[in-house]
Amino acid sequence: KKLLNPYWKQNKMTETIKKQNISFNPVVQFLYFLLLNTFLFNHHFKVGVNLYLSDFIAIAIIGFTILHWLQDSPPRIHRSFLFSYFILFLYFLFLIFYAYVILENDTNAILGRLRHLFIYPLLFFSGLTFIQTQKDIQTIFFYIRIHILFAITFGILSLYNPSLNFSRIYLEGEIVDTLYFMLVPYGTALFCCILFIYELLELSKKGVHTFRSLFFMLISVVGIVGTQNRSLLGTFIIMIILAFFYSFRAQSPIKERMRIFLSFLILLSIIGGLWVVQTPVYDKFKRRINQTINVFSGKTNFFATIPGVRIGRTIATYREWIKSPIIGCGWGNQITEFKIYDFDGNYIRTNYGTPHNYYITILYQIGLIGFIIMMHLYFRIYKKIKPKKRLQKDNTYRYTFLIFFIGFMIFNIANTHFYGNPVFIPVFFFLMGSMVSFSIQQEDESLKAVDGDKNSNPLKWK
Repeated sequence: KKLLNPYWKQNKMTETIKKQNISFNPVVQFLYFLLLNTFLFNHHFKVGVNLYLSDFIAIAIIGFTILHWLQDSPPRIHRSFLFSYFILFLYFLFLIFYAYVILENDTNAILGRLRHLFIYPLLFFSGLTFIQTQKDIQTIFFYIRIHILFAITFGILSLYNPSLNFSRIYLEGEIVDTLYFMLVPYGTALFCCILFIYELLELSKKGVHTFRSLFFMLISVVGIVGTQNRSLLGTFIIMIILAFFYSFRAQSPIKERMRIFLSFLILLSIIGGLWVVQTPVYDKFKRRINQTINVFSGKTNFFATIPGVRIGRTIATYREWIKSPIIGCGWGNQITEFKIYDFDGNYIRTNYGTPHNYYITILYQIGLIGFIIMMHLYFRIYKKIKPKKRLQKDNTYRYTFLIFFIGFMIFNIANTHFYGNPVFIPVFFFLMGSMVSFSIQQEDESLKAVDGDKNSNPLKWK
């Protein structure tokens, strides 16, 4: 081979790159779209352990990833993340032994935590494997738009037919309201956030479909406000502030157009708010706002409200974690009994639930060691998706991912969906893997473009 073709090594490397740079597998596309829609309907199967429809879809996506790796070994970036994951796996094996033998935790609870903390995150590598080009990302956003339209249509229909509402369940033939009325699930609302930010940044370009962007921004605002979730609304506001911050630091044409579309954003918010006022969602939303006002005005005891109870659970969780800070308190049931204390340490009452804080929950159940491993993983994701250049026309997706990732991490301060929700975890780990893979590919393309300029005009770079 060396004698006949002196460039055989270079050709071999090119063939390897082409194999790794695959298009987004149509089967995995469809499976991920199905996984998104399990936010709306996730059938429960009881076969000794609790299984959901989303479990089978997630396992199928993982299966396709493994099959692909058997054909082509994972690229180097995969291997570096796999090493961190292998360390986490060894630690979890120890925790299984500790929880089952020493603490004598329930077997189903142990299997549930293993599934949430170890199996679901494998979809991060699926995103790394199957999402690489801009076309792949555009396909993902296409499915996100379809899912949001479907979810909001379903939510509007449920306003007039409450039996369709996903926040209600059937218990012994009767409809039970599990939480409060939501127009869309939290997971869908977070996708509304990422779509809104992307369309907002796209508006800074010339030649974009302005009507389409404004339409999906309006739909996204309706979905976000319709959740009535205060932490989500706060996160959404932070994302918007970050979007404008990065936009005003960008090149002057983008900066000028963003000032114009700031007025459109205010108009969209007014339209979305007026629509919500005309629906049954507003009554619940108004009640929650009044509760918040009463707390700040001193009319209601803070620890008698839902936020107060959650903070009380957080304090109680911290008190339990101190008993075993290094390896955590085991993998018992997620819903545990906590004694609620106020900020002065006075006992208020006993309450069941979670601390509604992802980071405190991780610290409580897998200890300081597991917490450091997980935070190191998220820090590496942040470093990979953070753009090196200011906002430009060709890195809108990168800044969308950065803003969403920051907002997502903030959202987890007041929620545990990323720890205990069987749809939330695999969907967003897949998305994180997609963010990292696309960011790396785009960074490599930028470096190649710079090298090409240097070779074409070396005097310019002296």
